Amino acid sequence: MDLEVGKVVEEWKVSDDIQIRNAVPTSKFAQMTSEPRLIGHGRNGVFKIDPRLSELKLVDSQYKQCTAKQEFSAATTDEASRLAVALDKGEIRLFDAIGKNAKTALPSIGDPIRGIEVSADGRWVVTTCKAYLLLRPRNVALMEQEISFSPARFNTNSDSNETSIVTSSGPFIISWVFADVKRGIYGNYKICRLADLIVQDRFAHDLDNSIIMAFVL
Repeated sequence: MDLEVGKVVEEWKVSDDIQIRNAVPTSKFAQMTSEPRLIGHGRNGVFKIDPRLSELKLVDSQYKQCTAKQEFSAATTDEASRLAVALDKGEIRLFDAIGKNAKTALPSIGDPIRGIEVSADGRWVVTTCKAYLLLRPRNVALMEQEISFSPARFNTNSDSNETSIVTSSGPFIISWVFADVKRGIYGNYKICRLADLIVQDRFAHDLDNSIIMAFVL
């Protein structure tokens, strides 16, 4: 899509059989390079997408379909192209490479996961469920509406050193100091109410004090 004019300039057909739920960069900062490929997932499999292929864009040699029904809900990559995939039932699968079995399966957290994010080094994973992140109950009550968090995101910078986490719920934007979270200090966060409903948010690259947001108009 050409964002300046708001028009679709190219459409890709990935597969005749697979409905894509999400597409993510092949590594955490791949969108800042000339890398044309993406990683996609459906409800039951993960695969590489290559727009340079003439017809269907799915790379057959890099497609992993699970035998049991999984219901993959979200995915993300770290700087080394390792993949983390979340499931609707709350589990997380960690892949070292596309086309192979998951190296690690983390147990269910009990609720569907709607967003997942990893730090550049792959050591930290942030998952987002519909009704909770690291918020104190008294602040949730002050929001005076149903909580529905957007997928949480780390900030990104050239040093691959994440310092903040951001999410939103309705008109509220919430950010945490990552160093405090790693030390078990969860109360050091900021909540800001805006005039409009926020539908997407993330930090601007290399700018820890700048958050880009999309609104419902």
